[in-house]
Amino acid sequence: MRVPLLFFLIFAIHSPFCYSQTSNKGLIYIQAGTLFVYSTSSLGYECPDFFKSIDVHSLSAFAGIGVWRSTFTSKTQGMQFNLGGSYLLGNKSHKLEIAYSYMFHFHNSLKSKKTNYVAGLSRPYIGYRFAPNNRKIIVKIGTGWKEIVQLGFGYRF
Repeated sequence: MRVPLLFFLIFAIHSPFCYSQTSNKGLIYIQAGTLFVYSTSSLGYECPDFFKSIDVHSLSAFAGIGVWRSTFTSKTQGMQFNLGGSYLLGNKSHKLEIAYSYMFHFHNSLKSKKTNYVAGLSRPYIGYRFAPNNRKIIVKIGTGWKEIVQLGFGYRF
């Protein structure tokens, strides 16, 4: 998993759709979610705001890579990769976040030592983001499909 993670970080930081003319270079975040029988953990990168001149609205793209685990019928786990967009509404530090992403699931087969594509999932999300303008740390909490409870922490560049 080290090679995909390294590729992901290089792509995300130098991606052409994340080009910014300001010193804000986006943020790196860690996010975890659970439905108690299904859970995910991921490391992601969110681009700088596309609406730099509008204070109340914010729109950005993000990508993440991580792991998923299911204990519903049998203990199954694997890698996941997601791409999406996030809309923030609010002034100053407190914001409503509405996001949508598409997650690609890969299963790690223990018998054949191969990684197989399993499925793709749509992931709508709504939550609260605390992001003070003068600080580098952000915190977010919300709900979405498939993980009912989601929590994330991020660091702005």
